[in-house]
Amino acid sequence: MSSRKQILSLIVFFGLLSGLSGAVLDFANSEIVVLKSRYPELVSEAVQELSWHLQLLSGCTVPVVQKGTAGRFQFVLGAAPQQVPLAKTEARYSIRDDKVYLWGFCKPAQFNGYFNAVDFFLERELGVRWIKPGSDGIQFTPMTECTLPAHKDFTWTLPFEQVAQRAGSGRFNQAASDFLPPELRRSPEVFTALKEENVRWLQRMHHGIRTKIRYGHAFRHWWDTYSEQHPEYFGMNPYGKRTIQAFLRDRIKLCVSNPAVADQVIQEWEAKNKPQYLNICPNDGTPGFFFCPECLKLDTRTENENFYDHLTDRYLFFWNRVAGLARAKRPDVMVTTYIYSYYRHPPRREKVEYPDNLLFGIVPTLGDDNQKLFSAWKEAGVKHIFLRPNDLCYNGGFFRGCERIIFDKFQVAKNFSLFGTDYDGAPGNPVQEFEHFVVARMIAFPELTFEQIEDEYLSYYGQGAAKVREFFAFQRRDAKRRLDDATAALRQEQQDLLDDSLLAARIIREADKYYSPAAMAEGEQLLASALAAESREPYRQRLQRLLLLQQQAALMLDFITQGRKQQEGGPSQLEESAEKLLAFRLAHAGQLQMDWETLYNRTERAFWLLTSRYADQAQAASQGSAGSPQLFRDSFDLPAMDGWSKRERFLAITNKTASFDKYSIQLAAAADEGIGICKPAVPVKPGKYRISFDARMDAGVANVRLRIVGGDKTLVNVTVPPAGDFWKEAEKEFSVPDDLDEITLYIIVGEGKTGLQAYVDNIVLTRLEP
Repeated sequence: MSSRKQILSLIVFFGLLSGLSGAVLDFANSEIVVLKSRYPELVSEAVQELSWHLQLLSGCTVPVVQKGTAGRFQFVLGAAPQQVPLAKTEARYSIRDDKVYLWGFCKPAQFNGYFNAVDFFLERELGVRWIKPGSDGIQFTPMTECTLPAHKDFTWTLPFEQVAQRAGSGRFNQAASDFLPPELRRSPEVFTALKEENVRWLQRMHHGIRTKIRYGHAFRHWWDTYSEQHPEYFGMNPYGKRTIQAFLRDRIKLCVSNPAVADQVIQEWEAKNKPQYLNICPNDGTPGFFFCPECLKLDTRTENENFYDHLTDRYLFFWNRVAGLARAKRPDVMVTTYIYSYYRHPPRREKVEYPDNLLFGIVPTLGDDNQKLFSAWKEAGVKHIFLRPNDLCYNGGFFRGCERIIFDKFQVAKNFSLFGTDYDGAPGNPVQEFEHFVVARMIAFPELTFEQIEDEYLSYYGQGAAKVREFFAFQRRDAKRRLDDATAALRQEQQDLLDDSLLAARIIREADKYYSPAAMAEGEQLLASALAAESREPYRQRLQRLLLLQQQAALMLDFITQGRKQQEGGPSQLEESAEKLLAFRLAHAGQLQMDWETLYNRTERAFWLLTSRYADQAQAASQGSAGSPQLFRDSFDLPAMDGWSKRERFLAITNKTASFDKYSIQLAAAADEGIGICKPAVPVKPGKYRISFDARMDAGVANVRLRIVGGDKTLVNVTVPPAGDFWKEAEKEFSVPDDLDEITLYIIVGEGKTGLQAYVDNIVLTRLEP
């Protein structure tokens, strides 16, 4: 072969090779071509996303044009190399030599296919990763050019009808801000910016909605709308009345045994033109659950169970009734409700009568066995489920190590043909960033293993990744123990674990029981080793932040430990501990990026008020309390004795029945009256007072009496007679003479047959005038 032919052959060969490997993307010689679209706002959002990231990667400003220029690499937004039908929530990109086509299905406020196509291209072809909200959460490799495949097609659709994780990062609260040291306060604009960052991050994680459903606590307007004309629509309280305190009216519970309530639900739905999704999720929270005889008949409580142990059957009866009425008017209706709170447990008598017309949002706790819970509900007839956990609701400053637990629970849940997800608990707590990343990825890509998601996350830490992996494995080692111990403690106190926020509060409040200084030091050593393994930026900065978060957690643990010692009246180093914690926070606030308002006001407030730094606030709180006409309201709802002492007729703090919330004092009757509890040495000033309390008793118990004694004189007796199955309130006014500065209160059980019981709750002492 002649040399000329050899040269020509080589030219052809390398030309073919170039075609196989694709064109070189030279960022400085590229442009974004935007075609006309039905959704200009969604296209604009996608253009901004692409343009911003291309500049981040290359330092080049890539022009945006309406018509491409020959010889330039083109990103064509809103067009396909060939027309193919799009599925709902489908995102596509195609590479054809020197052009990348980006397009997808769009529906405003639900799914932006252009934006998703852009981010899939950035992620899969250019190696961009969004580890956490904000620009500092982006992992990427700077480049001025790269080689792309010559020909590639990518497509993706949402794996569920809804892929959602909540974005709200709280609202600015002036009182909460005022409690902080001035250097840690954040402006309202910061909260707005954080919310926007969260929304954008979740969008980048490919969350979206294919089918928009209606759900969430549905009856918040009912009291204001119907209470005057139709009090029978509402639950009967423990006193036998259909009313509730004003501040709880938006959490009112309905009388689910009343057919007229279901009829009214249907009337409201029809007035809105009978949309396919009908929301009847109950209002949550206590007090407010109802005691009317007909509703109680719907329960399936066993002999030894308390009122709140199982309310499922009454609610499923109501849901079936509404679903049946709605289905008769629209056969494809989907009635949405929550499996949550005291109606989370599987039903015992009722079955799901309309499985094709009921969509259940199930709210399991971190401690629940999802396989057991979901299977039991499936056996009851549930067909359609969406997952609505509170797994991410956590306000603490300690690493939890719960990411694998959350992942594994989702793996079980997804096997039950999930409609979709809605994880509560917004991004914003830096010690939870791994947890949020795991959730964000697993619900959008349920095929990923935990190890694949973990590798993506750890890429953020460069050469320190191996030790960071060890650090999180170390945290996971004790996570299950912490959850089990806290759950057991709550159950020992007869508290049903309704919500993961209750579990988190227990672990934080008694942190010294669940974390140790030795474990904190071991975690710190692992992260120090991670930092030593990496010499490059921005990896060192990221590793330094992790280390600072662990050091802050160790200082916070000591602060809570010393605070608890002081609360218990023992020796403590609270002042020294508080100053160390504050100095560390002020020195590193910008790196830590903590939710200071929540930490100070919910997690740590009681301990800060014990310090000299907060003496003025503590005094103001004390004076405010002293100036309040109400000296105390004791409802035993922690559960706790609230300063009362047990006497001979005391049996237990119980949640078998209660008037104010969940707990009351259970007392034993006998042939003669006797004292159940007493509250000694209550400080008072001379003047006029009112005492009130609630009581309930078995038939055959004569009464329950509250006696107040000052010195050697009885100041007042207040007696509650039997009221059948309901609670009854009694109150009286009395005067404290000038020579008294303290009083003692007694609760006395009247005569009754041995074995009978009485209950007291909601004891309130109010000062009326000097």
